[in-house]
Amino acid sequence: MQVDFLAMLGIVLGALLILAFGTVIPGLAAIRILDPTADRFRQLMLTPAIGLLLLLGLAGWSVLLFGIFSSTGLVLLIIGMNFIALSILRRKEERGNRRLSSWEKLEKAMGIERDEIEPDKDIWSEDTWSEVEEQRSIQASRPTWWGWAVLVAVIISLAPLFLFRFPHGVDWVGFATLTNSFANNGNLSLPPPSLGSWTYPPAFPALAALLQQSLNISPEVATHVLARIGLLCILLGIVGVCDRWGSGAYTLVAMGLAAGIFAKAHDSGWPTILSQLGLILGLLVVIRPAGNRRREHDFAFAIGVLSVAVIHPTGAIYLGTLLMANLIIRQLHHREDERALRIATISAIMLAIAAAVTFLLFAPRLLDEAVFAEYGWQGGWPMLIYATPLLPIALYCGWSLRHTVEGGIVLLWLLLQWLLTLVHLFDGISIPVFSLMSYSLYSMALHAFHIPAAVLLGMAFARGVEWTPIERGIDLSSEKDGRVDDETDTTNLEGSDDGNAGVSEYDLATSLESSIPRIGRKWFVTLAIISGLFVAGSGAVLIRLGDHAELFVTTDGDREIAKLLSGLPEDSIVYVENAHWGHVYDAPQGVAITTYPSLGIVDAEKSIQPQASDAIRRDNASKLTELGITHAISSPLGTLVLTLSESPHWKVMMDIDGARLWEFTTLPTIGGEGWFATPQQSDCESNKKCTWRIDVWEKQRSWQHEELSSMRPFLADGALTWNDSLPAHLPGNTLTIALLMECSKGMVVTVELRQGDWFWRQRVTCDLGWGYAYEDEVDGISIGDIQVTISIDSGGGQSWLNPLGLSGRGDRVIDESGVRIHWLELRRAG
Repeated sequence: MQVDFLAMLGIVLGALLILAFGTVIPGLAAIRILDPTADRFRQLMLTPAIGLLLLLGLAGWSVLLFGIFSSTGLVLLIIGMNFIALSILRRKEERGNRRLSSWEKLEKAMGIERDEIEPDKDIWSEDTWSEVEEQRSIQASRPTWWGWAVLVAVIISLAPLFLFRFPHGVDWVGFATLTNSFANNGNLSLPPPSLGSWTYPPAFPALAALLQQSLNISPEVATHVLARIGLLCILLGIVGVCDRWGSGAYTLVAMGLAAGIFAKAHDSGWPTILSQLGLILGLLVVIRPAGNRRREHDFAFAIGVLSVAVIHPTGAIYLGTLLMANLIIRQLHHREDERALRIATISAIMLAIAAAVTFLLFAPRLLDEAVFAEYGWQGGWPMLIYATPLLPIALYCGWSLRHTVEGGIVLLWLLLQWLLTLVHLFDGISIPVFSLMSYSLYSMALHAFHIPAAVLLGMAFARGVEWTPIERGIDLSSEKDGRVDDETDTTNLEGSDDGNAGVSEYDLATSLESSIPRIGRKWFVTLAIISGLFVAGSGAVLIRLGDHAELFVTTDGDREIAKLLSGLPEDSIVYVENAHWGHVYDAPQGVAITTYPSLGIVDAEKSIQPQASDAIRRDNASKLTELGITHAISSPLGTLVLTLSESPHWKVMMDIDGARLWEFTTLPTIGGEGWFATPQQSDCESNKKCTWRIDVWEKQRSWQHEELSSMRPFLADGALTWNDSLPAHLPGNTLTIALLMECSKGMVVTVELRQGDWFWRQRVTCDLGWGYAYEDEVDGISIGDIQVTISIDSGGGQSWLNPLGLSGRGDRVIDESGVRIHWLELRRAG
């Protein structure tokens, strides 16, 4: 696990304090406008989500408008946003005799009883009092166990911060690089010696850069903390927005029935996840909007829409499908709804502006790019994997609510999300608009269906809410036959506040209530137990993954080597692999790194990486000197180490658990070449204990070596022996021996080399995911073959859930603890 619990707790609390400074007051002010009926519970749930959405929007747009990131400038903008929010909150105390806005009327009505008001002073409409009564009923019937569900959400969201030294997935390396670039340079320019810049939505890395500078933490920690707090805000926001129709806690339980956004967060797709904060805002407005809308209401919503645009295009696209579903269903609704029409118009304008900016920035650069489909057709099997069992249950609930405006909106929204996946059927075809969409939605199987499905399921358990019937096209044959004339119907209307109320509306509402199957408590208990088992199982898997550091895209040794770069001479140029583990996302000032992560769209005007790579492969010392290369870094995850070791121009300066810092020398060292030996497939197949398995990092390796295939021998028990012939320049010298293994925590492995009567043995305990048998001065090796034996002493064969199998990178989901053998190296000492 390798995490200092108290240090991480301090970082999390510090981050919460800084984020609270920019979210609490603006969030409360926005909720006052968007949800005037919210009590303290709902405000507590909604404030973090809405506030963080606004804060991310402020951070992102400040970079776009001013062309630079400045923590001081951002703090001043946050202070300004707080002053504006305070002025909105103070209006409650400064009402006086001024005319109240619609949302202020609704807010005031929530605090008084109608029968205590004199008739001539009743300024509220029947619709307002109806909503007040409904919301009071919903809040009074709120389940008492909601606190336990929220506590579980807190634990699930924040636990990875305390379990893992590094985030899982690979995308976080790019986000950490962007964050560090903002923190140190104020922009997204490529690191020297490269010239150019990244184009990427700036909100997430900009806000993470503020945390990095404020808390003096590394960029990967800043991004991970912000991402996990953001995930928690989304879960709390779902509770708050669904509480408007009495299903907040139920919807949160439903979220536990699918992996969805949890898997995407675990895979470090953080801006994609945080962009769904906009869905909280969208649901708050689209589903049963409160009171008559005014300009302040529309303005607050427009700001939220613009905020989503600078977090990630995914959130804007999903918000667009929600608004489209709203517009379509409202058109089927017989009554004209000016509120819905206005919000749809405002939203369409804002989304059109965001889309225009996106297409101007991205689409022209994707003219030559083909549609990209990482998981193939993402509306098929991948969707079922990450959305089951939630999705089929939610579809049943949605079908039962299809004759309601609210249920119809969410059900159609889910269908539109599925239709978006059809873009991946154009995989390989160059269509700029589709290409842009595919790059924005490339992993939507994980995150597109989770929230809509959970909302639908939660709606089925809503109590105390009256859904709005769709008055056109509703198919309730028994009610059609039973309709009577206006005169008879008017005499039967009891409790009607308006003598002109339509007959069909009453009949539809009554029929609708009887047509929707109410899901009983026992069914919810069943689903809650299933959800609890899923969540508990996920927690157990997370804890178990702490013993498998081989899943991380970087090692502790890599990070220790990166720290040594600060001791290199000024103007040093360090060659690194163009792979996730090769990117140094926090290189010190004055030290140049030859390559950079490929994230978003990269405008590279100059890069020496291709020339340097070709020179290293050809062992072209003069070209490397011309390019100014002085050092190199190799990781145990990569294969660059083989090429550098075999060259007489590279000398090992430091070796930390297989991660190495190399120094380039123009004059070659005589006999300084290293030698590598690897087991062959025949060696493994002749051993019943050995399995010839794929190297899980093979697809991420940009650097290939002819001696290594894409397969590795794997041992969960027993031993593997193979023989190899030594090169002529090694025997008779003092040698350095290194053997690299990939293994699970706690495994004990014995490595033995034999040659006649001579032998060398070392026992290795795997701790950080990579077992490394190493000794820098070994004598006694003579001419002839050498025998290598690797045997498992303990710790192998334990079953565990391997997430690489789910993502397609691994060859199995239910895996067992064991050892992958990579290579043996012998080289002259010193």
